[in-house]
Amino acid sequence: MEASEYVDLLALASLIIIDPDTKNKISARKENEITLDVENRIEDLALPKNFPPIVVAMEGNGSVPQKTLDLLRKMK
Repeated sequence: MEASEYVDLLALASLIIIDPDTKNKISARKENEITLDVENRIEDLALPKNFPPIVVAMEGNGSVPQKTLDLLRKMK
């Protein structure tokens, strides 16, 4: 998997989960609108109820802010 030599796939996957519109924002040259803050929009992400255990994998690389990780862990 040559791509893994050039990009942190876990960080990229975390970003796309937290801000699903990332690709469109990049295409529109609106990178400054990409956010890792899920406060007040966590329900909009439509994550499955069993998502909190996946947060452990997102912690590993340090790319997701602690506040976001804490909010994702508290999902019901």
